[in-house]
Amino acid sequence: MGKIADALEKFNREKKTPLSTHSIHPEGPPKKEGAGGKDPSEASTSVPGTGALDPRLIVFTQPRSLASEHFKLLRARLINPRQGPVPRVVMVSSAMDKEGKSFVAANLAASVAQSLEYHALLIDCDLRKPSAHIYYGQNNDEGLSDYLQGRTPLPRLLKRPPVEKLSLLTAGPPPNKPSDLLSSARMADLIEEVRSRYPDRLVILDTTPVQLTSEPVNLARFVDTVIFVVRYGKSKRELVEDSIERLGRGKILGVVFNAFEIPPRKYSYFRSKKYYGYYG
Repeated sequence: MGKIADALEKFNREKKTPLSTHSIHPEGPPKKEGAGGKDPSEASTSVPGTGALDPRLIVFTQPRSLASEHFKLLRARLINPRQGPVPRVVMVSSAMDKEGKSFVAANLAASVAQSLEYHALLIDCDLRKPSAHIYYGQNNDEGLSDYLQGRTPLPRLLKRPPVEKLSLLTAGPPPNKPSDLLSSARMADLIEEVRSRYPDRLVILDTTPVQLTSEPVNLARFVDTVIFVVRYGKSKRELVEDSIERLGRGKILGVVFNAFEIPPRKYSYFRSKKYYGYYG
């Protein structure tokens, strides 16, 4: 399993609760860059503003796939914790960009909305390169940046995609100082408000990469738990370890592997398939 496996093995040893393993994969193997295609978690044909769901929202576009099923397992890990209360505010981040964090955040929110007990609120906190609106076919003309700058009240900014029990707060136009806005008291108050207002709602935050920006470390202070995304074969061990330390090991619920390949000899039915694996 290479570099990332070593980091996870160390993480397992140092974390009190052992990590469990699930596998999540898109329909069919992703093609390599330069070989005529992209990873399915990155490719998009959705047009913002049309209300059409992006093909990468696999819990809807591929509801019977193994990927969709295992997002349910990730959801179950959230709403049925081994100990303590249900984490109401969950942050999704990664060490670097293009590791699949937005793919995981968007699909996890959709899966939560499909549950019997909970509603979902997805907040795009990536004010630099937002993408949550693309997954749900929404415009990004207004959003979180407008609220944090006091321009628009929150109720006017919440969008209702064609997904039952799911609300979306898009990132909005890129501000001049995204880090200052996301570490502000107004942001802390927003998270506390959405955490406490409705007892049957889980809030998912899609954030920027830890190694490229300061926003995830600032936001980690406000959230209940963190899901960390790494890309198999790409993420460097030292960056993963450093990112986890910055966020705080006690905050990490688990790690999601993007493009993880299960050894064919052990899982012959899924030969040559690429997977999204969850460790948490």
